[in-house]
Amino acid sequence: MNDLVIRHGTVVMPEGTIRADVAIEGETISNVGSDLPPASKEIDATGCAILPGMIDVHVHFNEPGHTEWEGAATGSRALAANGGTLFFDMPLNSIPCTVNAREFDKKRAALEASAVTDFALWGGLVPGNVDEMEELAERGVIGFKAFLCHSGLDEFPRVDDLTLFEGLREAEVQGNLLQPHAAGAGFLGDQVQSYCLVRLQADDQPVWGGFAGLAGEDGVGDRPELNDDLRHLLLHPLAGA
Repeated sequence: MNDLVIRHGTVVMPEGTIRADVAIEGETISNVGSDLPPASKEIDATGCAILPGMIDVHVHFNEPGHTEWEGAATGSRALAANGGTLFFDMPLNSIPCTVNAREFDKKRAALEASAVTDFALWGGLVPGNVDEMEELAERGVIGFKAFLCHSGLDEFPRVDDLTLFEGLREAEVQGNLLQPHAAGAGFLGDQVQSYCLVRLQADDQPVWGGFAGLAGEDGVGDRPELNDDLRHLLLHPLAGA
């Protein structure tokens, strides 16, 4: 016997909507169809839509340390009230920030005590913690967040170009994501930029055309909006990512 059957709802399927029952066993949808067998618990969803749970991949629930801004107890309830079942919490705004396995464990414990939905955690990339990325990946982070400008929190400093390069390379080894906050504080140093361009031209990297197209005949000049695009174009292929 199934644990739960939700009956007579309008079920949103990939191919459209159907009038059907939804059976659930444990935490798994076991069947979708008409007139399903009885279950231990039943819900009449007549007149209601039954949709897949929403996943919010970018939240700041500020826990532990800044729950007065908003913690997981209220944030996850607001998510659930609007059909959300899973959130991915960012590594900053909490104290401490999620930049090593020890802080990951603290945040996980705090959210397990207060969240009413499922969750996953982003890890952070900051200067000096590239060697922590492997252990964070083993803990199960869904990716790494880095800031190319001041994050707004001194305890989560922006990455320099070397940290970004090494972080991209480590993320590639892990098969993981690195998500930069693309609002930079200046382009690569002249020597690093020259090295990257020589490498890209020598290796006939396709990204060279992208660099030339963005920079134009006169180069970057005083166009700060290009800084981050160019930084990623240059560092990404060199890191092997």
